[in-house]
Amino acid sequence: MIGGCEMSNQIPIFHNKLAGYLMYKGFVLQNIGKSKNSKDRKLNIYYFNDSENLQNKIDEYKELLKK
Repeated sequence: MIGGCEMSNQIPIFHNKLAGYLMYKGFVLQNIGKSKNSKDRKLNIYYFNDSENLQNKIDEYKELLKK
């Protein structure tokens, strides 16, 4: 458990724009952390509750990027 939230059913999102898109679509940000592996800067990691609907929105976002 991190911050009172169980992480096993959460998915990390490493891209700011994708995280913003998911929040715009109504998904609630569950937690935020910083990457420890980045040499130059600390990158944000956004955590959302994983679901089939979330996976569908991620796929939808990827399709939008292809256009």
